[in-house]
Amino acid sequence: MNFRFDTISFFIGMATATLVWWLVTLLRPLLEQWLKSIQNIQSKLAKNNTSEIEINYRNALHRQVQGMHLAGSLFALDEIVETPRLLAPPIVFEPHSPNQKQDIVEETLPYLPYYPELGAFYKAPSLTLPQALSGGVNLAIIGQPGAGKTTALAYLASQIAISASDDPALGKYIPFYVHVADLGLPLHNPQKSDDYLAPIIDKISKFMRVFDATRIPKFVANSFANGQALLLLDGVDELAQSSLRDINTYLLTLMQKFPNCRIVMTGSPEYLDSIQYLGFTALSILPWSAEQQTHFLNNWSSLWQKNIPTETSVKNGLSSIDSTLLNRWVSTDNFTLTPLEYTLKIWGAYAGDTRSAHPADNIEAHIRRLTPSGIPDDALTILGVQTSTNGISLFDGRQAVEWTKSFEPIDSAEISSEESADLSNNSTFISEADASTAEIKNVRKRKSAETHQLAKPSMISSLVNSKLLTAHNGNKLRFAHPVFMGFLAAKGFGTMQVDSGAILKQPAWAGQTICLDYMAAFGDVAGVVKELMVKEDPILFRPKLKAARLIRNSRQSRESAWLGDVIASLVQILQDEDNPIGLRGEAMAALALCGDSNTNQLFRQLLLAPSNVVRQLAALGSGFLRDAKTVDTLVDLTTNTQEATRRASCLALVEIGTASALEAVAINLLRGDERLRIFSAEALANHPSDGQDALREGFDSDDILVRRAIIYGLSRINETWSTQLLEKAQVQDEQWAVRNIAVEFLNARQKPDPRIPTRLTAPHETPWLIELAGKYGMGIPPGQPATDVMLLALKDSNRDFFQPALNYLRSAPTEGVLAALYPHLYGIDPEAKEAVFQTLSYMAFTGTLLPNPRQFGLG
Repeated sequence: MNFRFDTISFFIGMATATLVWWLVTLLRPLLEQWLKSIQNIQSKLAKNNTSEIEINYRNALHRQVQGMHLAGSLFALDEIVETPRLLAPPIVFEPHSPNQKQDIVEETLPYLPYYPELGAFYKAPSLTLPQALSGGVNLAIIGQPGAGKTTALAYLASQIAISASDDPALGKYIPFYVHVADLGLPLHNPQKSDDYLAPIIDKISKFMRVFDATRIPKFVANSFANGQALLLLDGVDELAQSSLRDINTYLLTLMQKFPNCRIVMTGSPEYLDSIQYLGFTALSILPWSAEQQTHFLNNWSSLWQKNIPTETSVKNGLSSIDSTLLNRWVSTDNFTLTPLEYTLKIWGAYAGDTRSAHPADNIEAHIRRLTPSGIPDDALTILGVQTSTNGISLFDGRQAVEWTKSFEPIDSAEISSEESADLSNNSTFISEADASTAEIKNVRKRKSAETHQLAKPSMISSLVNSKLLTAHNGNKLRFAHPVFMGFLAAKGFGTMQVDSGAILKQPAWAGQTICLDYMAAFGDVAGVVKELMVKEDPILFRPKLKAARLIRNSRQSRESAWLGDVIASLVQILQDEDNPIGLRGEAMAALALCGDSNTNQLFRQLLLAPSNVVRQLAALGSGFLRDAKTVDTLVDLTTNTQEATRRASCLALVEIGTASALEAVAINLLRGDERLRIFSAEALANHPSDGQDALREGFDSDDILVRRAIIYGLSRINETWSTQLLEKAQVQDEQWAVRNIAVEFLNARQKPDPRIPTRLTAPHETPWLIELAGKYGMGIPPGQPATDVMLLALKDSNRDFFQPALNYLRSAPTEGVLAALYPHLYGIDPEAKEAVFQTLSYMAFTGTLLPNPRQFGLG
């Protein structure tokens, strides 16, 4: 072993070790402080690095979304945008919760999420996008094509990007604006979380600066992982039903991997598959009110004169036209127009290239405006027909070339369809004119040795360059707006004698809706209407309501038999006392929006009907049409009928707005009974000039009932001056009845709007549900749906449980649940009937096939 113990070495080593550990002990605080300083420095460097990339991204996004609207080629979004608003859902009254004051409009007008035009017209309660998000839910913004959903997402992205949102809580979020076509779904064999973010990273990399490219993946991943990401997903509303499954799969996985990310997406009012399982709340975007239309027109006029060269006006013969006269022509007959149609009407008037005020003519003028010279109209029509009949909003570039190759000029046709279609690079189509000379010559050598000239761009490339088509990764294309696709398809069916049978057989989607809406502008749709009218839908009557939309754009004689059949079917739905008021309200809205000249006379007759509900809805319809001939009848209805009809009559008179109509409402405010005075004041709040002036003048009235009623009216006006008057009343009014109601309304303004959607609590954490389960000797295990207890709520004698239970049951559309709901739809309780109708309507919207009521022995 040769081991020898050296005593001197042992003690020297021991002393050295002791000294070293003593020094370490002395220096340990300094070492810890030093290490902590290094960590802080690293943290600050990382934070500074993140802040820099975030700032760069926010600025780049803000610039990017400025062109993401219809008139993006003319004006920046922030210059021209009207603040988007969403139709507020009804207040859910839970057991033992404080009573919430309902607005006169939501008490009178049924909740019509698929006909928000009536809500916008009568100023129903609404929410801004930040308000709607403040409850913690994910949103699906639904609305007819052209309603402004894309602009709403772009506006939200712009406001959050520059921290201009009216909700400070949204400032922590980082918006990621992506079109569904950019996701490249379905993803091919994703293995990890970053695979689901790759399309988003790829999208934003294209508009970021080059030297930020290496930092973008980590920035996006951190944003989603930290719960800072707000995904704004556009284009979901454009997809056919079969394509929605890929979106749902992607979103479900994304939310599982990043549970704290927030999502806002667009959606079609026709169908949005399975969103209830993803925790989304669907809210309808409101069309522009008359005041918004006027503001938009004035803003457009000012920006046009400022930004558009005078040469354009001279070229179109408009240099001598007074903008005041132009605006006067534009500002008439617009209440049925979508924001897209209204924008194109103004654009066509100022550009001088529209043929009439008909929506179809304005859309056609805009398509001509975007179409490069030399491209025949039939080529565009074929593109619209092919995409619509095939049920695809996103199509392959090679398909497009194949569809239109017979229209290609000879020099462009020399390039093979495969070569001309394979033009995508970084999600941007590149025409042959943009390709390198060497590449073009190589193609030419294969095709012809006689010429070395560059080929002209193919039609498809030219359409992409003109922004009529939009290109995406994977050689994919879509129309710049789905309305253009549907419009061109409708034109093809009407002018090229293309069979429309394929469209009618499709499951409901935006392409079908747009095509049917504009089909009547190009030909006889009697056959289409006949087929729609015989389709069975005994609960929601969707085919008949869809047929009604064809009337507005029809250029056929108003004596056409099909038109009379459609109107007769709507009147039948409206007058059937067994139908829920929501369905009858949809029939009234369809009549009011159809634009038929006989509708005024029809509503006048219905105002004299014996049914209170019919008179209520007819009054709202007459007000929407601003039929001055109904004023005397409406005045009588304010005093001789039940409350809902009285409210409807007051609202209608204010919207008709003639001197006699407003005078009648003012007299009711001064001399009516207490309830009529309140209805009159609340209705006058809808009139931005004379009505609100009347409330100001009556604020100091000697009559306590007048002053109290005016407080109700002021509560509906969200302006600084109305708040100041309420504050004055709560302090200075000599009557406690006036002071108390002013205090109540001011306190309500300080609280979150009770209409803001929130997440449903888990059943085992819901107090009223635990109370109900205890009443029947049942328990609610954690993680269980508690459907049995919910079904008991539908039968319980305490009706306060009914509506809250439906909020849970609508996401559980089983046969047992449907069997429990249907009897209430055919029952005698009007409130239960309406609540169940809204629930079934939501189920159908999210993919449930509603069984025929005969299956349950009803109907």
